[in-house]
Amino acid sequence: MHVIQDFSSTLRDGKIRRNPTNQSHQRNNGDWNVKKNSDACYECGRTGHIKKYCPQLKNKTASSNSRDFKEKKFKSRKALLTWDDFDESDKEISEDDDVAQLCFMAKDDNSDKVISGNLDYNELKSAFLELSENYEKIKVKNANLKNKALSLISTVEELEGENEELQENIELYISENVSLENNLNASKKENYLLSSEI
Repeated sequence: MHVIQDFSSTLRDGKIRRNPTNQSHQRNNGDWNVKKNSDACYECGRTGHIKKYCPQLKNKTASSNSRDFKEKKFKSRKALLTWDDFDESDKEISEDDDVAQLCFMAKDDNSDKVISGNLDYNELKSAFLELSENYEKIKVKNANLKNKALSLISTVEELEGENEELQENIELYISENVSLENNLNASKKENYLLSSEI
């Protein structure tokens, strides 16, 4: 019963739980003897974890994922055998051999990867060409818009110059109007004075 509880707690926590005394009880010849804990990692030999959680195994796995390891693995691949090279006498193959060949061919994915890799390259190439064509079109549109913007800027500058001239003319007309009103008022006073003398 104790072993089942330890196992279920191991599954639940993901770790091995140790007894408080760091010992486990086992029955030997009808008597209960205290025996040293044998919950040790099969990778490093230390207690407190199982092989799945061993730090040394994690380091080995990390190094096996490195680029050098993958290159060595790639170089060590063996050449694939093809079924195309058979003699005329081999044409009489039984159904079992056909099934075996089909299974062998179904498990071989390397040729598919190469073809799909070429398709990916072709797709990338066509996408690149399409993007470059779009870039050229947008570049021409951008140049046209820049020319329009420059012409609009020059038009705005001309209109601002005309506006300044008109503002100056308005100020001149206002000052002339004020002087004419002053002259008119002065003339009215003179006229009033002259009419009062008569």
